[in-house]
Amino acid sequence: MPTSHQSQLVQILRARGCLRSERVEKAFLAVDRKDFLTIWYTMDMSEGVPRWATVVFDPEHPSSEQLDIIYSLAPLVTDVSDFRPQGSLSAPSLVSEMLELLNVAPGMKVLEIGTCSGYNAALLAELVGPEGNVHTIEARQTAARSAKATLGKLGYSNIAVHAKDGYYGHPSTAPYDRLIATAGCSDLSPLWIEQLHQDRQMVIPMNYGYLDYLMLIERDSQRPDVAHGKIVGTASFMAIRGVLSWANPWTTLENPSMKTTDFRELSLPKELPPVDGDQNLIFDPVHSDFYYFLTQSSRELWFCNQGYGIADLVTQAKAVVSRESIRVYGPKTSENSAYRLLEKLLRIYDRWVSLGCPGAGDFHIEFIPKDRSHQPAYRPSPSSHITERLFHIETRAL
Repeated sequence: MPTSHQSQLVQILRARGCLRSERVEKAFLAVDRKDFLTIWYTMDMSEGVPRWATVVFDPEHPSSEQLDIIYSLAPLVTDVSDFRPQGSLSAPSLVSEMLELLNVAPGMKVLEIGTCSGYNAALLAELVGPEGNVHTIEARQTAARSAKATLGKLGYSNIAVHAKDGYYGHPSTAPYDRLIATAGCSDLSPLWIEQLHQDRQMVIPMNYGYLDYLMLIERDSQRPDVAHGKIVGTASFMAIRGVLSWANPWTTLENPSMKTTDFRELSLPKELPPVDGDQNLIFDPVHSDFYYFLTQSSRELWFCNQGYGIADLVTQAKAVVSRESIRVYGPKTSENSAYRLLEKLLRIYDRWVSLGCPGAGDFHIEFIPKDRSHQPAYRPSPSSHITERLFHIETRAL
């Protein structure tokens, strides 16, 4: 029987529209989130210096305060190394949304990239039922062993945990009916496409600069090494490990010790409304759409707590869309560069407006193998926006 905390969480997710099907709701009621935790970490600023504080949790004797945290809508960091989070129990709203998008049916065979605690694998196992199978891959050996032990203790005989690089998938039990990744991906692995049934689906958090966009992807029925899809939401995941780990082609870094000067401040243009609250600006629906368009138009991205925009890595000049204005700033010697960035940012904005302010979900996206992109059947349309990823040419067109 589900606990009162589980039932309350399900009610909240249903009210928010994150749970839309009876099957996913039943899975959330069947899998107890607390069973997949023995420890988590919180950021502690009590001494004026940020540090990770450890919260030790006993699932058999939980406190009411701990249960309130576990069944809240917040993600929980479950692994930290060198001050960086390495694993987490994702926010329930994101987990439920991705499972709804994946549309898993009884009897299916599912491949998951990123086991972490095993919580999502257990939900998948409930969805595929006793006639289906879940194969889940975790790059961290310790995490894989822990998840395997937890899932075994809970009696999930239809889940196989594989400790290895997720890039390779698991070919010995392919093809799969569904594939889901729970890490921010720099590209699709060609092996994922190869191991997926044709006309079947993947849900992948694809990285665009500083944000992951949830993408619903299908294998092409005519060109089996091509995948196509569309963006259906936003997310924020830890980056994938292994072969698919790579330098972000959009990332621009700031020298924090460098003093800056404000050169100019402009009011936000009409189609970019001011935003209140504590949520980061790029998670606002309108700003998220413009930010996505910005990723197609510039590799000079900039992202900070104040907003997003473009920057120059050499001069450290920035043109940033903030909550109430566009700020142009940088070191005193970077004024010319800063105004160049402002002009570029405004040109990109004007282009976005001229196209009708398209949202990220309005673009049709294809992933074409790099070594095939010159062939007529694979050649991108001249009007497409193109991003060169590790193994694919990604094309985006309205």
